[in-house]
Amino acid sequence: MYFIAIDVETANYNLHSICQIGLVEYKLGKITPLWESLLNPYERFNCFNTEVHGISQEMVEPAPSFPEIYPKLHDYLAGNLVISHTKFDKGAINAASARYGLPEINCTWLDSSLIAKRAWPQFARGGFGLANLSRFLDFEFRHHDALEDARACACIVAKAIEQTGICANDWLLRVKDPVSKFRKPAARARPPAP
Repeated sequence: MYFIAIDVETANYNLHSICQIGLVEYKLGKITPLWESLLNPYERFNCFNTEVHGISQEMVEPAPSFPEIYPKLHDYLAGNLVISHTKFDKGAINAASARYGLPEINCTWLDSSLIAKRAWPQFARGGFGLANLSRFLDFEFRHHDALEDARACACIVAKAIEQTGICANDWLLRVKDPVSKFRKPAARARPPAP
């Protein structure tokens, strides 16, 4: 089984303002860093975003732009199962591609937050952010670093596969089922002994 987990950080509220990207791969049960890069979005940095991820305009001045890394990103993602935590990263990659007139990368996207809601019913209605799930699953990571967030995403999916026996490709269909289908039925009270 093989998939790539991806995460991006943005400079501001514009989805296309990607300033960092990180990829890890899941192959034969192992999670391995694949690639990480700062990007220069050629946009202003919002102070809120910088406070969250710690990346500033000065840090990305020498970094490549999205069009410069696009061929490499395309080579990694095209034709593969790509997993992100929520739809934000897919939206950012597609928005950046559109901004520069580049074609959307032909890959299959899967949202790990939808997997988490079904694998662990206590997260069906909330609390399924990367930090909370990482605490629940007992692994540490440096939040809001693209490579670390991609690793956390891959760890969540790997744990879901391990604990449910449902492989990543099967989750593509399972995430379309209502969350309620995955809840365990309430235990029935036993009748009193005669």
